[in-house]
Amino acid sequence: MLSHLLLLAIPTALMAQFAPPSPGQMPPLFPPHIEALIPADVLAKMKAVHENPSLPPQVKHEQIDDLMISLPSDLLDKIPPPPGFDQLPKDVQETIKRLSRDRSVKWADRQAAIRRFIDSLPEETKSLIPMPGTGGPPGFEAIPIQQRAQIQMIENDQNISFRDRYFKIKQIIDSLPASIRSQLPAAPPPPPY
Repeated sequence: MLSHLLLLAIPTALMAQFAPPSPGQMPPLFPPHIEALIPADVLAKMKAVHENPSLPPQVKHEQIDDLMISLPSDLLDKIPPPPGFDQLPKDVQETIKRLSRDRSVKWADRQAAIRRFIDSLPEETKSLIPMPGTGGPPGFEAIPIQQRAQIQMIENDQNISFRDRYFKIKQIIDSLPASIRSQLPAAPPPPPY
């Protein structure tokens, strides 16, 4: 779950928000090594939600997240964090993990809390969070270097809002060939703020 949630919460994974599925094809919900950790019955429910065309993206994320955070903590601990997460100070790792697993808070509120926490970190700590083009979630190595550099520039622009970054990066991702977009994680909805 932490990997899935952080893909949505930290700048490394902002690009995960922009990978539209190819026409008639849904992108995978999780990479195979993560799917293998989730009990088959829970994974089947998640996939049913993910593939349901009548559900809006926000509802899909909320329902999948409800299923994910209902898993036992020991199972959640087995899900690998996103690349570079282990480079963060232990207290930062623990705070992000705690925020991402807070069952008393809805998905969007958890994402906002994680974002606020990351925004409050000193620059030297924020710089440890991997950015697109320097690693990132599975599939990002397929993005051409020129587009990675453009995305990095958008990520580094502190004069635009998180939401504006989302749409600027989405524009770049949407311009990529379907063969590249299909290698990227599933797209969540735009940030609410």
